Amino acid sequence: LGAYGGIEAILDGGDSKIGIESTVLDLSVSPVKILRPGYYTQEILEEYFGQVDLDLALKDKDQTPKSPGQKYKHYSPRAKVVVFMGDDGKVINEMKKISQDKENIGIMVFEDQVHNFPASEKVISMGSKNDLSEMAHILFESFRKMDDKKVETILVQGVEEKGFGLSIMNRLNKAAGNNIKYII
Repeated sequence: LGAYGGIEAILDGGDSKIGIESTVLDLSVSPVKILRPGYYTQEILEEYFGQVDLDLALKDKDQTPKSPGQKYKHYSPRAKVVVFMGDDGKVINEMKKISQDKENIGIMVFEDQVHNFPASEKVISMGSKNDLSEMAHILFESFRKMDDKKVETILVQGVEEKGFGLSIMNRLNKAAGNNIKYII
C-alpha cells in the first residue's frame, strides 16, 4: 500500500480520443458560461442549455480566470511557440522565411501545407484544416515530439476561433504565452 493507504499504481487508459482537455462550465450562473473551451463547443452546448456565454477571461486577458488550465502558460513545450494567423499563403510564406533564416525550428502545419517545407522530422502535419479533430488529438503529443527533437522554436499554423477552433486556439494561446502573429 502507498503512503496514503492507496495502491501505488498508474492506470494506462490508452490514447485520448479527443486530445485536448474537457470543456469546463460554470453552471452556477445564468446563462451558463464556458470557463475553458474543449471538445464540446458553445454551439453544441446551446442545444442543451439554450444561451451559453464565454467567460470574460476567455475574451479579456485582464480578467481573472475561474478554471484550472486558463492561467498563464499551460501545457507548454520547452521550446518557444509562435502561432501564425491570417491568409494561409501569407502565413506559410512567413513561416518558410523564418524557418530558412533560423536553425532548429519545428513546424506544425496542416496536411495541405506540409509540402511547402523540406521533408524533416521537425515538420508535423496537424491533419486537415477542414476537420480539426486530428489537430486536437495530436497537439500536445506534437509538442512533446518537438521537445524530443530539442527544437528551440515551434512555428504553428493557427485556426479560426470558431467552434472547435476556439478550444484549439485557447490551448495554442496558452502554450505560446499569447505569442500570436497576425499576417495580413
